[in-house]
Amino acid sequence: MMFKAVSKRMPVTAGLLLCSSFLFWSCEKPALPQLEYSSHSRTIADIRNETDWREVGDIRRPRFGYRFSSVWLRSEIGNPADVPLEGVMTAGPAQADEIQAIVFTGPDVETFTGGDRISFTERPIAYRTLAFPYTIPPRSTATFYFQYHFSGFNTVSISSHSLNDFENLVRKEYFFYGVYFSIFAALILLQTGLLFFNRSVFSAYYALYLCGAGLVLLIQNGLAQQFFYPAGGFLLNDGLRILALFTVTMATLFSRSFFTMSREHGLFHRLQGLMRGLSLTMILLIPLFGLFEIPGRSFLLNSIVILASLFIVWIAVLALKERKFQAHIFVASWSVFALSLVWRFLDQLGFLPPSDLALHALEIGVMGEALIFSYALVVRTRQATRGRLRARSRLSRIQSEIAEASNIHRRILPAEVPSMPGVRICVRYRPLLEIGGDLYGFHQVSRDRSLVFLADVSGHGLGAALDASLVWAAFRNATQGCTDPGEILTRMNAFLSSQWEDRYATAICALLDCSKQTAVLATAGHPLPVVLPQQSEMRLSGTMLGLEADFKYPVLTLDLTRSERILFFTDGLTESRARSRESGEMELYRLALQAGMQGESLVDELLVRMEEWRADPSPMDDITLLMLEFQ
Repeated sequence: MMFKAVSKRMPVTAGLLLCSSFLFWSCEKPALPQLEYSSHSRTIADIRNETDWREVGDIRRPRFGYRFSSVWLRSEIGNPADVPLEGVMTAGPAQADEIQAIVFTGPDVETFTGGDRISFTERPIAYRTLAFPYTIPPRSTATFYFQYHFSGFNTVSISSHSLNDFENLVRKEYFFYGVYFSIFAALILLQTGLLFFNRSVFSAYYALYLCGAGLVLLIQNGLAQQFFYPAGGFLLNDGLRILALFTVTMATLFSRSFFTMSREHGLFHRLQGLMRGLSLTMILLIPLFGLFEIPGRSFLLNSIVILASLFIVWIAVLALKERKFQAHIFVASWSVFALSLVWRFLDQLGFLPPSDLALHALEIGVMGEALIFSYALVVRTRQATRGRLRARSRLSRIQSEIAEASNIHRRILPAEVPSMPGVRICVRYRPLLEIGGDLYGFHQVSRDRSLVFLADVSGHGLGAALDASLVWAAFRNATQGCTDPGEILTRMNAFLSSQWEDRYATAICALLDCSKQTAVLATAGHPLPVVLPQQSEMRLSGTMLGLEADFKYPVLTLDLTRSERILFFTDGLTESRARSRESGEMELYRLALQAGMQGESLVDELLVRMEEWRADPSPMDDITLLMLEFQ
């Protein structure tokens, strides 16, 4: 119940916390009163004399797309008051390669540097983006110059704050990011736990995707450098692109494995093939992005990410049309993610009006997708767990029923062999599964006469065992007032033919007379016994039980005055995938003739030697071997 309650409330609670913290944090930031830019790559001495400055459309967050790899920004802030004006200037973004800030306040000049390739310890204020304090004397003007170097999108955020406003801004930002990444870490732990429970491939892909997405967001927002990599490094710039490719690859592989459809749905499988090719392409691009400076690689990376997202949404729509389980959740979550990517991409290119929501569209989209999908995977895991529990319960019941049927089948088999003068009886019974379809038994007619019966029901396992019970009942009924093996099989055949459809059994019945030293045989499609030493060739046949209701079974009388033993067996002993049954019967005769053993030892030796002869890793059917040894 607790697991169910958590799975229902977690997305709602996390979503409310995320939205409240975002609204609390995203207050209006004071913008610079004037901001101009120049794309000329010059020194600060030259740029101060530059007259070709152009106004920036959005003075708080200018966006230059891919037009420039280096750009200068200029602004002036005046202090008309009679007291000094103290404030803090913030100049982002965090993922800029290098930012140089130069402030001219009268004769005083201050220079600051920042960016992913610059050590965090050199910053004047320990803030996730470049932030530096300034003091403007009374009735003076300060001129700010910023030079940005980018290898990706040229999107910057510049704001001027009073000291109190900056402190409030920092508190609100870190509260927002603390809540955000705490939720993200909780989702990663949740997915790791789900992976432990369901052990599915798509859960592993999604857990890796969440880890990659969390690291990408940490780097892009400057938190990774502030808290984990203050000296800068590969991961904060070129490594970010590799990490982004890895994240999208995991998302693509997850989406491919989330749904299964029949081969008849050609479009779905073609789209999966395209996504497989896209995944391989992204994997191949990883070393290229890390080792080489590829022109426009940020644009290429963003295009690949958006293309993969659209493919994923397409797969989701196809699954929704096929009414696949959780397809609607899949469509909703990846649509939110794809929309946030497109929104962020167009915003960076300058095609959309500026807003705080656009600035944080990727964070919102990733979190929304992660919340929805985590809830979906919790539900899927819960259902899979219930399914496994139900399957285990059914399996336990089946095993219990099989054990009970096996006990019933054992009770059908004789608890002990009958005692006959001058005859030693040895039996070995080895079912293929826990329960088998072979059957043997005895019916004592008199002190010197006994019926020996051996049967093999088609198939093996529980069904064959149930049919064997019916065969045993037919044998017991047929022996009432009858000792002729042929008549017994005839009666059994008539009864079983009325009970069975598409079922049959082989059987052999022998009346052994110790006083006369004879055996009267009748067979219903069963292999004839091996008599040692060999007598004249035996010719006897009869149709299997259950096929022809009116068949009359003939008999054959054997003279046992010179015989030492008779071996009755089922065809599981002599059948092999590589050899014929006839050769198996010949091998059994040869082994029994050559063996210098008697009684139980002889039976065990024959089973071992026949297993070696079959050369199969496992037998094909149940095995029964019954030996009558004359003393």
